[in-house]
Amino acid sequence: MNLVVRIRIYAKDYSDTDYTSEEFEREQVTKTDKLTSEMGSILHGSGAVLNMDNYYMSTTAAINLKNNGVYCRGTIRTN
Repeated sequence: MNLVVRIRIYAKDYSDTDYTSEEFEREQVTKTDKLTSEMGSILHGSGAVLNMDNYYMSTTAAINLKNNGVYCRGTIRTN
């Protein structure tokens, strides 16, 4: 059985054009990991499995969730 607990629409912010593309991508990964952690916080300690697409899934997100008692499943991008 699947259950939707929380939904938030997230869009990249291109307002700061002083970034190089590599710096911008690193910043977005950090923001996305924070968003994933925040959205999964309601499940902390539950042992639930959080399913994510490849935009939100990262090794950092997986480790943070596991450390908080939440498992996850998804495809990880190579970049």
